[in-house]
Amino acid sequence: MPHDPQRLAAIRSVTDAPLLIGGGLTAENGRNYPAADGAIVGTSIKRDGNVDEPVDRDRAARIVESFKR
Repeated sequence: MPHDPQRLAAIRSVTDAPLLIGGGLTAENGRNYPAADGAIVGTSIKRDGNVDEPVDRDRAARIVESFKR
């Protein structure tokens, strides 16, 4: 489940501690989290989103790119 970007921004406003998204990051929503410093990703970078599959480099690259924006 994606996190609420407004809630992350509110947390950011009261701390300068590293703020990580604990899940739900995808290539489609990465740009919605400018307040975050990083993310924990799992199946979103796996081939076909399947936990048993290897990491898909293209999926991982798309997520990193969207998060950088």
